Amino acid sequence: MAAKSLFADLPSLQKLVTVANDLRTNISSYERGRYEDWQRGILSVLKDPNQQKKYQMTGQLMEFDFEAGGLLKVNYSEKLVTLVKDARAIGEHGFPLDKNI
Repeated sequence: MAAKSLFADLPSLQKLVTVANDLRTNISSYERGRYEDWQRGILSVLKDPNQQKKYQMTGQLMEFDFEAGGLLKVNYSEKLVTLVKDARAIGEHGFPLDKNI
């Protein structure tokens, strides 16, 4: 509100405020749409037994890489790692995640 009174005498202030509010609404709508598409897609994949396997941990979970000096190597599915990263980022933006994800 302080900014509004500070610049209230500028002739284009109301137009700028309107454009900024419209932009914020459009961005929020776009974000919501992308989130819903992502969640719908992940839930669909997780219901398909053939696709679901790509998100599961299979094989040896951990091994020592002696060629790299005996470092512990953890083997996760690339899709599972991507899902966890995406879910974390989406959650940090305040979107609720379905319990199945």
